[in-house]
Amino acid sequence: MAARSAAVGSGQSQITSHQSPVTNHQSPITNHHPPTVTLVASWYHVAVAGVRIVVFGTAGVFSLTVLRRLLAAGVEPVGLVVPGRAPGPRGELPVEVAGASETVVTLARARGLTVFEWDIRSAKAEALARLAPDLILIACFPHRLPGAATALARVACLNLHPSLLPRYRGPAPLFWQLRAGERDTGVTLHHVDERLDAGDVVSQRRADLADGLSGSEVDSLLAGVGADLVLAALDARPTGAWPRRAQDEAQATAQRWPRPQDFEVSTLWPARRAFNFMRGTAEWGCPYEVRAGTAVWSVRIALGYDPTAELGAPRERRAGHARIQFSPGVLDVVQAPTREAP
Repeated sequence: MAARSAAVGSGQSQITSHQSPVTNHQSPITNHHPPTVTLVASWYHVAVAGVRIVVFGTAGVFSLTVLRRLLAAGVEPVGLVVPGRAPGPRGELPVEVAGASETVVTLARARGLTVFEWDIRSAKAEALARLAPDLILIACFPHRLPGAATALARVACLNLHPSLLPRYRGPAPLFWQLRAGERDTGVTLHHVDERLDAGDVVSQRRADLADGLSGSEVDSLLAGVGADLVLAALDARPTGAWPRRAQDEAQATAQRWPRPQDFEVSTLWPARRAFNFMRGTAEWGCPYEVRAGTAVWSVRIALGYDPTAELGAPRERRAGHARIQFSPGVLDVVQAPTREAP
């Protein structure tokens, strides 16, 4: 997978850009409804006049939510940097994004921010230097920034990472937390150094994930939490000198970019864990292989789950869907034809 930085890895998937097919489904075996995420606004008196902030982000929900929350609180960055599409001089050219729906780029342009496209293989620090940043804020950027870029921040280069560091370092922390069945997660605001996601912590905040959230809903929820961390830091110390708490390396974990085999699901998992993993990663567009002994069932989407049900058999077919026994509970899915494991 592409190295994703100083990046948080919660932006658009590099496997696919498909929208989640599960958002409007209602479980036929539970009363579960995909929840509506409501972010509670946090209001800060942010005294950051004259502080020049450059945001690094992508076209995904995470970056858009962070920029929206900053602007709503009266924080006006001077620039937005988004990843480039190809090597060459485009790395220093403003980028236009087609389409009517709001993106982080269209929002930035509407508010008069300078927007640059940055291809890590060719971009030079001169374009960033012209923005004269006091603070570089990374809110989901798909590359590690070179030292020549981070050094341009007069006060600090900070990253928003959607996990409680030092756990779940790496480019796709949400994927691995969902796969592990984590429901108690959070966001870390930390200084960027030469080590991936290992810089000193400024602040952290926990967040509980409700059942059935899509990947975009999780991104939006955690980006809101992250934006509040940034606003609180700016409010407390608008000119910098933010706290620096070293991460506990003994507690550190790190994961690579997901591969197709990482979408395999074991029926030894609880049904709730399988359900939330499939719901939260459906936008990646990869099929799930549910393994029960020698049987391997290809699953397209998870519809719902019953945490205590017992089928008396590994699987039960119904019109248009199937129920699969997990440990404990039953998962209701739409599946593809069965095959036998080699």
